[in-house]
Amino acid sequence: MTHPLRLDTFDGTTLALYIGTSIGNYSPEEAQLILRNLCGQLQTGDALLLGTDMVKDERALLAAYDDNDGITAAFNLNILHRLNRELGANFDAARFRHRAIWNSIESRIEMHLESAQEQDVSNGGGGP
Repeated sequence: MTHPLRLDTFDGTTLALYIGTSIGNYSPEEAQLILRNLCGQLQTGDALLLGTDMVKDERALLAAYDDNDGITAAFNLNILHRLNRELGANFDAARFRHRAIWNSIESRIEMHLESAQEQDVSNGGGGP
């Protein structure tokens, strides 16, 4: 988290909506900071609707994030194509594989791109 979210102010009641399971992608300390920042911007009479998700079966999660059609893998590999196109990098995306891993300690899915072999990559001077 680099910059705290700032709500636009207006004359009226605010319903802040935080949906999805992304809050679970943060450490407990980071999640508390996000929610405290949001709470600090709400006024008396405002409300927060926080949507979370139940822990799913590990097999179901792995099947969803490492789907047989390769949709999630293609989505994640697209970042390498974008880096090549937009920053002049030279990743050989065909040499990467997508891995979905269940992290039982953090109770979350993690997605990784792993190179199947060593690569020398540059960003072509297009960015930091």
